[in-house]
Amino acid sequence: MENGFIAVNRNNKVTLINKEARKIFSIEGEIEPLEDFLVITHNMELLNSLNRLNAKSRTKELTLNNLSYKINFYPIKNQNKKVIGTIIFFYDVTEIRALENIRKEFVANVSHELKTPLTSIRGFIETLKNGAISNPEVAQRFLDIIEVESVRLENLISDVLNLSDIEERKEDQVKEPIILEVVVAELVSLLKSSAVEKK
Repeated sequence: MENGFIAVNRNNKVTLINKEARKIFSIEGEIEPLEDFLVITHNMELLNSLNRLNAKSRTKELTLNNLSYKINFYPIKNQNKKVIGTIIFFYDVTEIRALENIRKEFVANVSHELKTPLTSIRGFIETLKNGAISNPEVAQRFLDIIEVESVRLENLISDVLNLSDIEERKEDQVKEPIILEVVVAELVSLLKSSAVEKK
């Protein structure tokens, strides 16, 4: 999936916006040249983050249209290290956050579930050590129960490992390539605009 991308100049006027960013902010039709960032996004929290950027990059997480986004702000500087604009990337992390919530609930539940077979196994082992082992019939029954509880424990551990594997694959999916040609072209455009303004 393509990431959302918006570039603005130092006056927070939008100089470039890609198709995915237009979807995020439900933009249809043409956009006025150098439209104001707030007019495009209708989001004061985003604007405040943009205004607080200064000369350092910034990362923020926001919910937009019921979807979770990790948002990276990168200042664009000219040769004099003066900030002349900002590039903003929007990464949809909705599935990852949903998975994290599932994991939290699962860990809470599995912590409780793990105690049951462990307590049962320890109890029967202790009983066997205290003399039940000498009674073949009782010992066999206890060993059968221990085996059942061991399988239950194994299944719980397997579930934990499977969830960990799913999380790992989801994180890999977020690491998508950035189209550098577009970014570089926009940087050049902004630098040229800055040079013209100085003249």
